[in-house]
Amino acid sequence: MNEKANESSWFPLIVVACASFIIVLDSFFMNVSISRIVVDLNADVSTIQMIVSFCTLITAALILFSTKLQDIVGKKKLFVIGAALFGIGIFAAVLSSSVTMFFVGWAAIKGVAAALMLP
Repeated sequence: MNEKANESSWFPLIVVACASFIIVLDSFFMNVSISRIVVDLNADVSTIQMIVSFCTLITAALILFSTKLQDIVGKKKLFVIGAALFGIGIFAAVLSSSVTMFFVGWAAIKGVAAALMLP
C-alpha cells in the first residue's frame, strides 16, 4: 500500500515539471522563429520581439497573483485551467493573421496561462 502511495505521488511532480519545461521551450522556439513570423505577419522585428518580451513580462507579473489564486481555488483546478488557456493561446497565435491577433494569442492569453501553470 505504501509503495502505491509513493508511486502516485511522483505523477503531479512529473506533470508540473514537464509543463514548466514546455513553457520555457515554447518561448525559446518563439525567439528562434522571429524572422519567419516577421515575414508571415508583414511586421518589423522590433514589434515581434516586443510581443515575445510582453509574454514573459505578463507571466512574471502574474506569478504572485497566481500563487495566491492557487491557494484560494486549488492548485490542480488552476493548473488545468492554465493548461487549457495555454493551448487556446498557442492555437490563436498559430492561426493569427495580424500582429494584434498574435499579441492577444501569444502575449496575453499564453502569458496569463503560463503564470497559472507555474507552481
